[in-house]
Formats: sequence, structure tokens, C-alpha cells
Amino acid sequence: MSVTNALSPNRLLILVPSLIFSFFWAATTDNGTLGSTSSFNILLLGTTFAHYILGLVYSVRGLSHSWNRDRPKTLLLLLIPIAFIPLGKDWLIPVLVFYFGIHHALSESYFVRSQGTPEMTQVRTSNLIVVIGSYFAIVSRDTRFEELVFILGWGGIVIGTIAWFWSRRRLQSLGKITLKEVLYAYPWLIIGPAFGVLSYFIKVDWRVIVLYHVVFYIFLPLARPGMLNGPSLKTYWLRTVSLNLGCLAGMVFLYWYVRTYQNVLPLAITEGIFYGWTFLHISWSFLISGANPMWVKKLLKTA
Repeated sequence: MSVTNALSPNRLLILVPSLIFSFFWAATTDNGTLGSTSSFNILLLGTTFAHYILGLVYSVRGLSHSWNRDRPKTLLLLLIPIAFIPLGKDWLIPVLVFYFGIHHALSESYFVRSQGTPEMTQVRTSNLIVVIGSYFAIVSRDTRFEELVFILGWGGIVIGTIAWFWSRRRLQSLGKITLKEVLYAYPWLIIGPAFGVLSYFIKVDWRVIVLYHVVFYIFLPLARPGMLNGPSLKTYWLRTVSLNLGCLAGMVFLYWYVRTYQNVLPLAITEGIFYGWTFLHISWSFLISGANPMWVKKLLKTA
């Protein structure tokens, strides 16, 4: 039986609405770019701050584990001041666009766990290339080197897709794979290029994909059945709903204050915290998340 036969459609049922919602919410634009309005920023900042707080709450075990190892501990201590160095948006944004792309690709490619055989590793690696290529194709028009990023993105999609089919054909023991199984196990092989084509006609702010990532992870227990059960699941939903509502209310008040008193300093500070915390959150995820692939754990000596 194919590895993907046992997969649940839950992930796809959360992924697609989350992606469509993120693009739809960003669709009303101020300057022709998806994700440029105040309503988009309010939703993005509110849900992302809630996501980061929840990440800290549910990463206590991983943080404790990393703290007891020399290299991860040193990196953790260095990351805090580095994350909030005021580099300015001209330097910071390109770094975060690339950095988040890696985070997004790893999260999507290693969402479903499978056997660690060399053949499956090749399949996952080629899928990873497609995901990261799709990401850069989607956000290419929002980068400084638009044409180069677009070419690299679609190059990744083409090379990764060819490598995926070549690697998958070598897995004779898994049998033939159906379109439904591909969508369940490797949805970005199809969804990524589709949205990449869409972004050729519409300029997409990279933060639209950040919003998708955050919205998807709100519903993580639904996408990964059995992850939490009973009281722990109830606690998760209470925390998630309360934190998101609280952070969203805070962002609505912030934007009201800025417009009422024409004082943009609080918003500038909040955005600075958002960018710094985004860098810190991604960096910490490499060090403390148990969902990281083994090669990342070996590289950072967290395994």
C-alpha cells in the first residue's frame, strides 16, 4: 500500500481555504500590490503576534532541550540582540523575504512524516525545492531583483518537479501514486505553481504568504488529527481564540490611534517588533522544533 494512501485530506481542507482567504483578504489594494491595505496589516500583525506567542508557549520543551546543548544555547543567546538590530527596511526586508521562504518550505515539505529511506529523502528534497521555488515565484514581483527571483523561482519549480517524478518512479514498492494522493501528501506540487502563475499577473506582497502560514497554523489540530486530544485540545482552542482576539483588538486600537492623533511612531515601533520577532521566531524554530528534518538537527546539533 502506498505511503500516501493512509493520509487524511484534513491538511488539504485547511491549506486551500487558508491560502484563498489570505489572498482574498489582501485583494483590496492601495497601490496595485496584494497585501498593502490597513485592514490587511491589522489582520497580519494581530494573528502573527498571536502565532508567535503560541509558538513560545508550545516550545518550552524544545527550548529546554536546546538550552542544554552548547551550540543551540549559544545561537539562541546570539539571536535575541541580532533580531532587533535596526538595519532599516532596505536591508531587513530582503533578508526576511528569503529567510521566511526557507521556513515556509521546510514547514510545508516536512509536515507529513514518513520513512527515512534514501529514496523517500530524495522525494522530500525535490518537493522542498518545488515549495521554495513556488514561494519565490509568487513573491518575485515584490522583490528588488524581480526578474532574477522569478527565474530562480520557476527554475526551482521545474527542476524540483522533474526530480520529484524521477525519485518517485524509483519507489517501486509504493506503487503508482494517484492525483488525490499527490494532493494529500505533496499539495504544493500543484498549488504552488498555480499560484505562481497567478502572481505573474498580480503583484503579491510576501507577507500574504506569512498570513497564509499563520492562518493555517491556527487550525493545526484539524490539519493533523490526533496531535492534541481531550483537555489539551480544549486548552489549545481557548488560548488560540483568546490570543488572536486580544492581539487583533490591540491592532485595531493601534490603527485608530494613529489615524486619530496622526502619530505614526507607535505603528513604526510595532512594525519593528514584528520584523525582529519574525526573524527570531524563524531562527528559534530551526533550533527548538522537533518537526525539523534530521539534516537541520544534525547541522545545528539539536538531535
